[in-house]
Amino acid sequence: MLRCVGSLLALVALPAVTHGADITIPLNGGAIVISAQVRETTELAYRIIHPESKVYDFVYQIENHTSSRWRIIRLRFDLGGLCDGKPKQWSIPIVVSPLAHSVDFPWVEKGIQPLVSSVEPIKLGQTTSIPLPDLERCSVEIIKAVLSSAESDERDKVTIAGTTPEPLDLTSELIAIQARKDAEAAAQAKTSAAYAAEQAKKDAADEARRKQLAAEQKKKDAEQSARTAMEDARQAARIAEDRRKVRAACAAIYKDTADTKLKDLTVKEEQQVRTCQALGLYSSQ
Repeated sequence: MLRCVGSLLALVALPAVTHGADITIPLNGGAIVISAQVRETTELAYRIIHPESKVYDFVYQIENHTSSRWRIIRLRFDLGGLCDGKPKQWSIPIVVSPLAHSVDFPWVEKGIQPLVSSVEPIKLGQTTSIPLPDLERCSVEIIKAVLSSAESDERDKVTIAGTTPEPLDLTSELIAIQARKDAEAAAQAKTSAAYAAEQAKKDAADEARRKQLAAEQKKKDAEQSARTAMEDARQAARIAEDRRKVRAACAAIYKDTADTKLKDLTVKEEQQVRTCQALGLYSSQ
């Protein structure tokens, strides 16, 4: 004979923890702990067979922290999302059969329910997707779970059943989430603007410094060019003066030796004559 645990029903009929944390539902002196998320499907077959439909996976994991083996557990997940900044809600029924039990560690049941962003469900093998036509432009922000009913195996003979309440209105929570997102976006924009202004100020300072360094370098280059030109002029003047002196010396040597026979020249005079001849300066010019 089955025994109805009515006192537990009042506990499990309430929505549990929101999306982003484990969902804990009290059950039969223990609890079932649920985690869930919505993501784009990883099943390639959907993309090949139904390329016109955007398919998502509602992925859930259920841990049995009770002392019972459950033949069947019926859950309803209430999802709250933001669609272009506006609140939206969906409900997804999930049936888990069975949910086993281990005395050593919690039994974990994993599952996937496909969701499709169209008005008609699509099938892949024995699995039929749940149509949520506006999901593609929405972000799922809240996931809550309600236990509709539970039936244990023949050993425990525990049944929990009753009227499942209507999904809670998540509008206020979603509006608060959107307000927080807007505030974060505004803060980010303000931070970005402040960073841009600071960066512009830094860039302007860097540009001014670059121009200053360029002007200083230009001045140094001009001063170096002036020094180099002055040194070149001095060097040219020294060379010109040396050439003038050589020409004058060779002219004097020419004047003194032009009419003297080579054999009558002294050794020194002969060397001077040959040097001036090599320089092309042994002449009357």
